Amino acid sequence: MRAAKPDYRILILCGLGLASVAVAIMSLVLLFASLSPRQSSGLAKVLPLAETHALAAEAAMRARDWSTAKAETRAELRVSPVRDDAWLRLAEIDVSQHGRLGPEGVAALSHAYDAVPYDLTAASRRRRFVRIHEVELPQGLHAQVEEEMSAEKP
Repeated sequence: MRAAKPDYRILILCGLGLASVAVAIMSLVLLFASLSPRQSSGLAKVLPLAETHALAAEAAMRARDWSTAKAETRAELRVSPVRDDAWLRLAEIDVSQHGRLGPEGVAALSHAYDAVPYDLTAASRRRRFVRIHEVELPQGLHAQVEEEMSAEKP
């Protein structure tokens, strides 16, 4: 008895379908990145993904609209609470609003370390932020920073 030959046409159609979906999503992200903060917030309401909220928050930060940036970042964290870059953004917003790292910013930075203690992709941005605001950090947060720094050394 002979084994049936697989029908590759179905596999090809599935692959094309997945590629089309990926292209559509990337097109939306590129479109979203070019929108104004107000337009970005509107799109984030229609397409409530963590990334759409992140893009809206970044656009609001560029426009120095701190309340919108904070609201979009909080919406992003409701969708995905382990995004350490979003927690770091909240700390950056706190500094931008108050001129220094306050209790809200310290709490957000602490959440960033709790969410992802050793994030080598975000560590350089986080490391720069921590070095600038080192004197404003409580002792417990200093320990987390030191752990991350020592984990990066071979």
